[in-house]
This record gives sequence, structure tokens and C-alpha cells, in this order.
Amino acid sequence: MKMKNFTSKNIISTKVRIEVLISLSLILAILYIYYQTKNFDFVLLDDDVYITANPFVAGGLNTENIEWAFSHSHGGFWIPLTWLSYMIDSQLHGLQPGYYHITNLIFHIFNTLLLFFIFRKMTGDVWRSWFIAALFAVHPVHVESVAWVSERKDLLFAFFWLLTMGSYYYYVKQPGIWRYSLVIVFFIAGLMSKPMIVTLPFVLLLLDYWPLGRYRFKGFPRPQAAAPRLSYAKIVLEKVPLILLSIGTGTLTLLKQQAHGAVSSLESFPLFHRIGNALVSYIMYMAKLLWPHELSAVYPYPASIPFWQIAGAGLLLVLITFVIIKHFPDLPYLTIGWLWFLGTLVPVIGIIKIGSHAMADRYTYMTFVGLYIVIACGVPEIFKRFGVRQMAVGSAAAAAIVILMVTARNQTSTWANSIRLFTHAIEVTDNNFLAHQNLGLALAYRGELNPALLHFRKALEINPASAKSYNDIGTCFMITGKIDAAIGYFKKALDLQPNFAKAHNNLGLVLMARKSYAEAAGHFREALRADPDLKSARQNLQKVLISLKHVGS
Repeated sequence: MKMKNFTSKNIISTKVRIEVLISLSLILAILYIYYQTKNFDFVLLDDDVYITANPFVAGGLNTENIEWAFSHSHGGFWIPLTWLSYMIDSQLHGLQPGYYHITNLIFHIFNTLLLFFIFRKMTGDVWRSWFIAALFAVHPVHVESVAWVSERKDLLFAFFWLLTMGSYYYYVKQPGIWRYSLVIVFFIAGLMSKPMIVTLPFVLLLLDYWPLGRYRFKGFPRPQAAAPRLSYAKIVLEKVPLILLSIGTGTLTLLKQQAHGAVSSLESFPLFHRIGNALVSYIMYMAKLLWPHELSAVYPYPASIPFWQIAGAGLLLVLITFVIIKHFPDLPYLTIGWLWFLGTLVPVIGIIKIGSHAMADRYTYMTFVGLYIVIACGVPEIFKRFGVRQMAVGSAAAAAIVILMVTARNQTSTWANSIRLFTHAIEVTDNNFLAHQNLGLALAYRGELNPALLHFRKALEINPASAKSYNDIGTCFMITGKIDAAIGYFKKALDLQPNFAKAHNNLGLVLMARKSYAEAAGHFREALRADPDLKSARQNLQKVLISLKHVGS
């Protein structure tokens, strides 16, 4: 009896040591890739909207700012917990970008460790759980979510996604109202961080089959059970509160995005084009999983997609799905991982068109976990059937992780500042309007107006209907004292977008410089009507009204 206890304690101790070593290896890998971000700047890709030009975030934690975080949907999203995380950084460190980057890094470490321990608990397999977590930790497609401060919402929603999964596992093992309440609380926190978590109830239904084994399909063997078997009705019924929360949040987000002008109409992006881009994007995401090169902060939406690409992508997806489902009885994790990938991408695959991008690396942060399951659980099984030794499989896995680490470290360096980021985007993509536009802004902020004008004009060449490009060219001319040219560009911007607050404000400034005070005051008022929070327009209106009084007197 003593010998048995001694042996049991040794086994437990060995498992603990292995898990500690695995955890340390994951942390070191992440630090190798992302510690450099402590020296990075904010970038001109929403970092101004979310942080540097946002007075509520810059003001830190106070009653007014906390109330704003919960009552406003700035940028079309209701994400109060994300705002609060920025406010805490601002309260502690002001607007020093390095600290915001370190916070992102810490959340990525937490998410990686949570992923490892949750799958370790659910599957009982240490090494496959390690490989899932290692891929998550070091894959280059996740650089955008970690190295971009504005994607803090990705890290936060994933953090609460994983806490929801973990608490769900403990609820399944020992059902009870308090454990279920914890699932609800973490899920709501995720919804308050980023609405992309709305697909989590669907994922929990998948996990109920594998690895939890809570139900089986008629004619199929039941997976190794980690929990008591339940009826389909009860399993679905317990997800109803989560599904209702998802529907409510999804509807609210869509309405807010429409009000913000971010949802494209079917006239501008026909349904067939959207479906075609969605099918091709699924294949492109998988290609970047296997060969993560030419990663960009912005992937421009294609003007057209050849029919053969759409048909080929659709056919390939059907073929992969058929092959995977064929092996469902003996390899259920392949189907579970594949459906995780397909299902969690649905809200952002572009059928409902939000924004101008075709796809985005940040959307892979949790969706790729499904493909990591397929690789970590399926590839060893394939090698095993071909007689490849386990040591060779482990060596190949370790080599792949090292290669991905080096690639991810290099990709992370492109996020060091705006000029480097958008220069890289222009190098790896074609006709990238946003990259040219934002590179022009970055150069203009550095006082390099002539190179900036070249990129603004290139942006206009790609998108002649860009009011922003006209406004930015006008700003360059305003700075250099070319008032007539500036007025022409600001008016063109307003022809394209009559409620463009910044263009009204800029036109008011050049008119004020010409002493056309009454006309300038009208544009400042229009700017405030379009954007009541534009403080510069309010200040300029006060100045021009004082000037009008002096002229009148």
C-alpha cells in the first residue's frame, strides 16, 4: 500500500513538473516574439480613435469616463471592458505606448496558458494540448492581435472565452446553479470586450461531443466520456441563455455599425461578390495557417474575383468537409476542429460587409484554435498509421514551432511604427488604398509633406471617391500656405461626404485665415453638428466669433 501511494505521488509530481516546464516554455516563446513591442509606438490604425485622440481614455479612470465606457458605442462597438482596460493603462502610465503593448503581451500569455490547461483537463493529453497552445502562442497570424494596441479587444474577448470554457468544463463535471452562473458571467464579460464571442455557444455544443462525450449520434460510437451522457434537448436547452445573449449582442452590434456607416449596402457590394470573397477567404486563411507569408495589417477588398477561384474554393471546402466527416466515427476531433474553424469565422467572413477589408489576421485569434485541434490531434494519427515513430513526430512538431517563432518575431517587428507598418503592407499587397492613405498621414505627421502627398494621390488613384484623401491633401496645402488649393480640396471632400466634420473644420480654418469669418463660423458649426465631440471645432468657433465681434465693433 505504501509503495502504491509512493508511486502515485511520484506520477503526480512528474505530471506537475512537466506542466510547469511546458508553461515556462510557452512563456519564453511568447517573450522571444513579443517582448520587443515594449519599444513600439502607437500606429495610425485606430490607435488614435481608441487611445491617443480619445479624451475619455486619455483622462484615465474617473466616474465620467467609466460612465462613458458603458453608455457609448464609440466606433460602432459597445466594448466597455476594453475601454476600461485602456483607461487603467492611461491612469497608470499616461500615453506611453510601451506599457499598453506590455499589457497586450501579458494577456496573450494568460490566454496561451489557459488554452493549454483547459485542453489538458478536457482531453487528458498533455502533449497534444501543448501543441495546440504552442501554435496559438507563436503563429505569425496572431501578431496583429498582440502587437496592435487597438486589438486589445481580441485579447480580452479570448481571455473571457477561455474562462467561459474552463468554467463550463467544471460545470459539466459537477452541474450546479453557481457553476452555471459563472459560465454566464464570463460570457457576458466576453460580450462586453468584443462581440465576436457570439459563436461560443456553438463551440460549446461541439465540445459536448468531443472531448466531453455528453452525447452521441445514432450509429456512431460515443467518444470517451468526460461527463455523464445527456439528451440532446437538455444539452441545447442549457445553451439557450447564452444563445439569447449572443443574438441580442449581435443585433445591437449590427445596428450600431449601420448607424456608424460601417455596414456596406448590397448595391455597393453585391451578395454574389460577398459570397465569393467569403469562400476564397476561407482558403486564404488556411493557406496562411500553413504558409504564413505576406501578412498585412490591411488586405484590400478585391474589385472582382475570377469565377474559377470562387468555384475552386467552394469545391475545396466541400471536399475537405466530406473527407473529415467520413472519418467522424473514429476521429471525431477532426470534425469538431473543422466545424470550430468554419463556424467561428461566420460573423466576420464578410456576408454582412463591415469595413473595407477582404479579410484580417486578427479574425484568426480564436478561430484557428479549431485548425490547431485538427493538426495537433490528426497529424500524429496520420503519421502513426504510416508507421512513423512518435519521437520523429515530436521532433517535427518542435521544429515547426521554432520556425513559426522566428517568422512571428520578424512579422512583429513590422508593427514598430506606422511608417514601417504601412510600407510593409504596400510591399506585400496590391492597390492597398488604406496603406497608402495611412502611410501618407504618418509621413505628414513627421513633416515630410512631399512624400506624403505622393501617397495621398496614390490612394486617390485607387479610390477616387475618398473624401479623406482629399481632406488630407488639402491639409498639406494648408500647412504650406497654399490656401486656394487647400480650399478646393476641402470642398471636394465635402462634395463627396457632406457630414465630414474634419473637412468642415479645416475649411473653416483656411477661411478664417482669409478673414472670411462668417463663412468660417458656418463650417465650424457644421463640424460640430456632424461630430459634437470635436473639441478643435468648438475652440475654433469661439475664436472666429470673437473675431466677428471685433470686426462688428
